Parts: sequence; structure tokens; C-alpha cells
Amino acid sequence: MVGVPIGLDILLLLASTLAGVFQCRRLVARGISLALDGVVQQVPALYVGVPLIFLFLLAVQLVNASSSLAWHLPVWWTYYDTVLMWGTLLVLCAFVFSMAATVAFYTHHRRRWEVAIAGGLLLVAIHGVQ
Repeated sequence: MVGVPIGLDILLLLASTLAGVFQCRRLVARGISLALDGVVQQVPALYVGVPLIFLFLLAVQLVNASSSLAWHLPVWWTYYDTVLMWGTLLVLCAFVFSMAATVAFYTHHRRRWEVAIAGGLLLVAIHGVQ
């Protein structure tokens, strides 16, 4: 398994965190009232991101299970299949937690620090598993 390079890892984290903050600000600017309980339902990008992770996982498992299938794929797939899967998971988690933390701090939710710490711990856990 090839891990996500540290430069790409930092770039993915920064880009997805900024995207989460900008998504929160865009929802506030449109006049949508945000609550921490319903913020995930108001983001249509999650309906694409979550199935994308499962499709990547399924594709990686299919290629690993069938060695004859791997011969028909491009060479870059062999080297970067797990990087794509872990990168997608990292981006989706960082996006969700950055947006949830932004909403929590924007609305002065009483558990705003718990949301931020839980997001940070999840990202550290993803890096540890990777």
C-alpha cells in the first residue's frame, strides 16, 4: 500500500477545510438558518462523496481479488488506487468536520469544541490507519 504523500496530504486537508468553511459561509449568505443538527443534510456534495468512497473501496477490492483484472488497468491505477481511496476519505471527512465546526462556532453551540476536537481526532485516526 502506498500512503498519501505528505505534500498532497497537506494540500488535500487545506483545500477541503477551506471548502467546508466557504460552504458554510455560502449557506449563511443565502439566508439559510444553520443548526448543528441539520448541517449535513443541507450539503448536496455529501450525496456524491459518500458513494464515491464506497465505489473506490469496491474497485480496489475487486482489483485485489482478481489479479487478471489488474493487467487490463493502467499502470497508475496499480500504484495509486489506495492513495485515491484514502485521499477521498480524507477530503470528505475534513470537509464535513470543517463545515460542522464552522457552523458550531458561528452559532456559538455549547459543544463547539467537542465537534472541533472530534474532527481532529478522526483525521489523526485516518492518518494512523493509513
